Amino acid sequence: MKINLIVLALFGLSLFSCKERPKINEAKPAENTELEQLSLLIKGDSNNAALYNQRANYYLSRNDVALALNDINKALQKNSKDQALFLTLAEIYLKMGQPDGCNSALQKAVEIDPENSVPYFRLAELNLLLEDYTTAMMYADRSLNMHQLNPDAHFVKGLIYLAKNDTTNAIRNFQFSLDQRELFLEPLIQLGKIYTIQRNNLAALYLEKAIRQFPEAYDARYQLALYLQDNERVEEALIHYDTLLQLLPENKYVLFNIGYLQLVYLNNFEKAIQFFDEVLLNDPNYVDALYNKGRALEELGQFMNSREIYNEVLRRESNHHLAIEALNRLDLRR
Repeated sequence: MKINLIVLALFGLSLFSCKERPKINEAKPAENTELEQLSLLIKGDSNNAALYNQRANYYLSRNDVALALNDINKALQKNSKDQALFLTLAEIYLKMGQPDGCNSALQKAVEIDPENSVPYFRLAELNLLLEDYTTAMMYADRSLNMHQLNPDAHFVKGLIYLAKNDTTNAIRNFQFSLDQRELFLEPLIQLGKIYTIQRNNLAALYLEKAIRQFPEAYDARYQLALYLQDNERVEEALIHYDTLLQLLPENKYVLFNIGYLQLVYLNNFEKAIQFFDEVLLNDPNYVDALYNKGRALEELGQFMNSREIYNEVLRRESNHHLAIEALNRLDLRR
């Protein structure tokens, strides 16, 4: 069976951002205790802006943006000259999808203390998200002019170069950020992704290091599994996918790629169908999973069922070229 006859999920785990990761078995009582302690401290010192900022960041870490905004506004009423408060406010606005508010808060932070490099690389991050790479680079360079060894600024600069398809300078900045901070997950993942695309064995070295240092870095493990899959190291890829599946049993990308490996490399067509059915149970609109299920049924000789599925794929996505080719292939069997 040729691989190009089957759809492969090559994208990363979009639900895992660098700053937000799924939490397994969260310790709810400990969290509540932390919140209770902060609230008690605030009750005893209601004019302490720093305490409100702490509680705002607590809420922010749990995506409770409304309560975070309420607390940071109280903090700013008590101290409008504290740069840290405006940095928190900027993060809240970013979570709210309000880039203008985020920019205003960061500019105020710069106004309060123009010698601090942090607001500048935050502005670089913001403009990177807005795809204004020139402005993003300007702020990254300003941050580095104040603190040349700043690993965060070098990482952001690497992302800017990557967005501009300059992988050479991206690699240089990611590596420099690692030289300055050994335990730094994000550049390890980015280097792993770049070298995966380049089919360079360094990909595995960076991603394995990421997993050793950060065992719960699911995006790093997924990227390593993709690298192994791309290099036809099927059994090794399955080990990592199985680990991910134990932690994230409903993740459609993990399920999809296990089904793909069962279909393409192991010829376990019935098992492949089980995994594609799991994908479709979680996301009925995942057209490529539906197509691959049809391909597995075709391999089992269930031509009528596979034809029905290919037709359903085309009803949902009329230009799905693999489904068109599949129906033409089935027509030749008649």
